[in-house]
Amino acid sequence: MNEHIWKKLGEVKAFAHACADFLDRGRDGFTSAEIFSTEEIDQFVEKCQHHIKRIEEISAKAETSEIVNAKAEATGEKLSSMQELYLADEDDWQDGMELLEWSGFFFGGAVIHWRLIEGVGEHVHEADLTALSASGLGFYTQIFETAGESIKALAKEEAAA
Repeated sequence: MNEHIWKKLGEVKAFAHACADFLDRGRDGFTSAEIFSTEEIDQFVEKCQHHIKRIEEISAKAETSEIVNAKAEATGEKLSSMQELYLADEDDWQDGMELLEWSGFFFGGAVIHWRLIEGVGEHVHEADLTALSASGLGFYTQIFETAGESIKALAKEEAAA
């Protein structure tokens, strides 16, 4: 794999860090709106941490940790900045609908980045990367779908109020 592709692995590492932070920071808003339970959020954060660990192992094995980590840091800063622009008020973190609106951008972006890693894994026939991409893509696709169904349900509730 070339340096550009290793940087892409850094980008999904950034999404994993940002996802864990987002879910943890939004915990009260997600749980009060009955979108996710505390246990589900804990499981999601654990899954993110697992992805981070696997990315670190894969990049260490290939001696590309410096490339991956530098890109993860830069991408993490971008994701954090975008999130802060969207969820600008502290009240936004308590509002399930606002959290879900941001989720559309965030989880949709994560799905696309994990699709890229899926394509790389298929091309290079690297078992660890293929397994990682399946796990990451499955996780972010499912949480994106859940966010979509949840915002639809919240919208119906609000329209009926």
